[in-house]
Amino acid sequence: MGDDPEEDMGPAVDLYVMGAEMRSVPGRIVRQEGHELTVSLRGGTLDEGEAVCLQPARDGPWLYGRVDRRGDTDRQRVIHVDVARSPDQREYPRVWGPLKLRYQVVPAHQIELAGRRWLKTGAALEPRWLRPALFMDFSGSGARFEIPEPGCDADDRLLIGIKVPGDNAEQRFVARVVRHLPELQQLAVQFLDGTEDAFNAIVRFAEKIQEQQLEALGEGDES
Repeated sequence: MGDDPEEDMGPAVDLYVMGAEMRSVPGRIVRQEGHELTVSLRGGTLDEGEAVCLQPARDGPWLYGRVDRRGDTDRQRVIHVDVARSPDQREYPRVWGPLKLRYQVVPAHQIELAGRRWLKTGAALEPRWLRPALFMDFSGSGARFEIPEPGCDADDRLLIGIKVPGDNAEQRFVARVVRHLPELQQLAVQFLDGTEDAFNAIVRFAEKIQEQQLEALGEGDES
């Protein structure tokens, strides 16, 4: 328990300090007034001017700001919040790479039930699947790939299964066709729903490709 009972009553949060090396500082929110958030530290330190981000509520917006000053006690810090971003507004890295993707089209009146069953059990509507070209443009929010006969059009709903190279597990998504470009034989889809493991797997693979590209650029600069 702290010296001030009020400091032990607020929601617990982890404050992520963004700098040369990211670190986590545990704390509790004491109060919020406008753009100012007062946090009581439960460990670690926060220095004036440091950039931080935190998510006060699960599935709530991420808050980004800077440590403005010390609060009423030695443990308190006042953070000026500059930006609030909802989780569904995250910017995922978009890359070009290999994914083993398969999909099937689901009628609009069946997608809610079929989508839930697909995500939970992996049971699809039918045995027939369509498989686009291996290499595609993708991110944690969707994909664009080539397929001569997609069997669907804009705004159709899809069940999608994806295997990331090096991982035998199939990641499952429910998606919407955003664009069908017949002249380019391309289909662009947006992931509407998926398991947490599925989103994490796609994002990790995209980040891995980005890291490899940056390393290759670095080696080119040194030559």
